[in-house]
Amino acid sequence: MLSGCGLLLVSVPAMATLIETQTVPPTATMWTETLDFAQYNPADNDGKALLQVNVLLEMEVTGEVTFTGSNTTINTGNAGGSLAVTGPGGIDVSVEAVKQIAPPAIQLVSGQPVVIGIDTSDSVLYQFTGAAILAASTGTGTVPYDLVADGLLTLKITGGNISVNQNTTVGASVTVEYIPIPEPASLALMLVGGLGLLIGCGGGRRP
Repeated sequence: MLSGCGLLLVSVPAMATLIETQTVPPTATMWTETLDFAQYNPADNDGKALLQVNVLLEMEVTGEVTFTGSNTTINTGNAGGSLAVTGPGGIDVSVEAVKQIAPPAIQLVSGQPVVIGIDTSDSVLYQFTGAAILAASTGTGTVPYDLVADGLLTLKITGGNISVNQNTTVGASVTVEYIPIPEPASLALMLVGGLGLLIGCGGGRRP
């Protein structure tokens, strides 16, 4: 508000978003799943076209990895899972959730298996404004998002032989958010006092 001028300027931008979330419960890896998401329908949103598609991937990995070996050292290693998602218009995204299992180095002795628990999670947000993705995401039906989850294990070892048994599950969540083109900001001019629109402020009274 302009003090003493009787003029109030109010900027009112408008933007609506539409969000849908679907989940896959923890399932032994590997697994595949297809989730159908509703398309963005301009007719349901005052005819506004689609401006941006956001895709949020969330995943959690639980389970354990068992190592057996003889005279073997695991110098570095990570264990967990991965989630790859493909969607309309060429969407191709992924997320990984891993736990560091070494260092410190793990010494494997014959007849003494080593079991390491896994409980880790991660998330990634992707934003898309490409014409192909916006076009494929617009309509009155649904579009498929294809998920592939798998275990993930990387090791660097020295010494003898090693045997690995990874028993993990991956739970996943996919959120699709549609952001339409916003309405132009409206500028409301409201006269606080007087009979006309005050453009400037006078300093003092005239006699």
